[in-house]
Amino acid sequence: MTQVFIAADSRQARETLEAIVVSSHDLELVGSSEVDAALGRIQTSRPSVALVDAADLESAYQAIETRAQVVVLVGDAGRKQTYDLLRAGASAVLPRDAESHAIIAAIRAAAAGLVAVMREAAPALASAGSARSWPTDEDASPHLSPREREVLRLLAAGTGNKGIALRLRISEHTVKFHVASILAKLHAGSRTEAVTEGIRRGLVML
Repeated sequence: MTQVFIAADSRQARETLEAIVVSSHDLELVGSSEVDAALGRIQTSRPSVALVDAADLESAYQAIETRAQVVVLVGDAGRKQTYDLLRAGASAVLPRDAESHAIIAAIRAAAAGLVAVMREAAPALASAGSARSWPTDEDASPHLSPREREVLRLLAAGTGNKGIALRLRISEHTVKFHVASILAKLHAGSRTEAVTEGIRRGLVML
């Protein structure tokens, strides 16, 4: 049984996605909440797949950073957005108005360790470059989300978690989540090391 956690800020969207998930005999709905609240729950409960209705790209990147298999629903599933989200680690990228059978198929694919996109997006993605061309070695610049780059810049300025939360209008829990993700991606053992490595890689400008 594939366990699915739904993250969507709109109550209507959550209810619609919940109905889609429970309609399939091989999918089990294990939770549903707004995106910000979902991050910690996805990390602790480790569902088979996180189904995320992303009101903005930041929501999508935050979910991807939980290291779960993530199916992202976005308003614009064009080539660039789809390519960037898949490169960041999404298992599937679909338009928000995708039909229920497409969403269920994407969830099943993600649970099986596959990548799924809408048929019409495949040729454009193929022309953009294959997965083999994506940087994966330790020396390549890691893919930090736009919000992670903001957090890293504030860390470089000496801003604490509370100050970052106020500046970016997010919770301190979310700040801690971003900091942990930045440390992992930069292979850093501390904030100072992360900032140093960020400067070395050109992610932070002095």
